[in-house]
Amino acid sequence: MRLLPVAVLIMLLLLPAGAFAGSATAGIGEGCSYRTGSFTVPPGKVAVSIQASVDTGWLPCAGTGHATRAGVRLKGPAGNVIYYFVRTYEGKEQVLAGSLAGLRLGPGTYTVEAPDGGLGTTATVSFDLQDAAPPPPPPAVAAAGPGGAGSLSGDWSDPSVKSAARIVHSGSAMTITNTFQWEGKTVTWTGSGTVSGDVVKFNYSYTGFRPEGWEDGTMTLRRTNSRTLSGSWTTASGKFSQPITFVQTRSDEPGPAFPSGQQKAGPAAHAPAAPAPAPGAPRTPARGRTICPPGQHYEENVGCTPYFREAEER
Repeated sequence: MRLLPVAVLIMLLLLPAGAFAGSATAGIGEGCSYRTGSFTVPPGKVAVSIQASVDTGWLPCAGTGHATRAGVRLKGPAGNVIYYFVRTYEGKEQVLAGSLAGLRLGPGTYTVEAPDGGLGTTATVSFDLQDAAPPPPPPAVAAAGPGGAGSLSGDWSDPSVKSAARIVHSGSAMTITNTFQWEGKTVTWTGSGTVSGDVVKFNYSYTGFRPEGWEDGTMTLRRTNSRTLSGSWTTASGKFSQPITFVQTRSDEPGPAFPSGQQKAGPAAHAPAAPAPAPGAPRTPARGRTICPPGQHYEENVGCTPYFREAEER
């Protein structure tokens, strides 16, 4: 019986149950011929832990000099660009499209390309293939009134694309409009849905420029604090899903929300002023000395008493 090398055996033991490590490689061959790679996510499976890499010797296809940059590009079943990374000859790295952070790919065939680089360039995308399990139901949230900790209405932003978003929240209903720049063009999508406790759910659709292959879909977000909504989006086809976070930059509420029975600090929260003393009553200034009415003086343990005048001698 042939024994497996120790390193291979350890890798197999560490691989999660139901998972399968896979990869696809594209390259540039002689005469600058481009060779693509592909992989298929079968039904009932999902690709996770996605990584991309590019390797090049910077050799030009013809003549002298060197290639200026090398890249790796991942496309979806509809031909849409999911991820595009490049590295320049000087060592600068840049992501031109998408993000691999938390990316999950549903069933379908995906294409890997090496669109940039010289002779011998290779671009590889690797992944783990796991059983697609339905997400667990969100934990029960105690009802604290529509919208949880105050209204969501205000200005928000997705920091990953520096978007400008506007949320209008009324009761258990909400709407959102989100705008950002993508490859030099303005992308806008709008959505409407519901707010239940700390959970926000809505459908979104593109209203302006839509990058090729981008789909409408749904979003489920949870209010993790008074200024943050975190969750994920899923396309209508179910093939793409990725985490997303919105941070509030301005609230429509005049000030922070306060629990019932408490007041915001300010003039309205001060205790009512004491009524003015009745005419002729003793007055006690802040420094503690009692001022008596005209014709009287203050005696300790006695209070205000009239002055006693000695009888005039006749």
